[in-house]
Amino acid sequence: MKIFLLLIFSIFHQSAAVPDLTQNQVNNAIHYWQHVMRLDDLEIYGEIVPLNELPKDTAGTSNCIMALGACKIQVLQPNDYSKLDHSIGDQKILDDIENTIVHELVHIRLRNLSDIYKTKTVECIISNQCMLAEEYVVVRLTSSIMEGRGSHLK
Repeated sequence: MKIFLLLIFSIFHQSAAVPDLTQNQVNNAIHYWQHVMRLDDLEIYGEIVPLNELPKDTAGTSNCIMALGACKIQVLQPNDYSKLDHSIGDQKILDDIENTIVHELVHIRLRNLSDIYKTKTVECIISNQCMLAEEYVVVRLTSSIMEGRGSHLK
């Protein structure tokens, strides 16, 4: 009976395990991709946060003060992925976090373009089509950038 209980505990414990992710790993991945995207003129740092600190239906976000050249990328902490998808494995969690980092860096790269259309075209803002167009471009660029690249969060 004890062996059976230990077996059940070990199975439960393995399924509840999440990958370790350190602040240093996140910052290293940000700095790697920041350099790839030629954003070296900005001070960009990362923060691992719980799900309730992110906008709804997101795994990350970024905020910048371009006048100061400073940006922050927030990524979802690994143990909160179970609240989004119970079937995702350790490496897929790390891959998604790295994908989120690249996604947010693409937003930062396009920020100047965003500033232009926000000040120039009222119709674009009212219809929200520019934001949808930017998100489409960001998703496509992120996919292209990540395709065939090794993970930097291993």
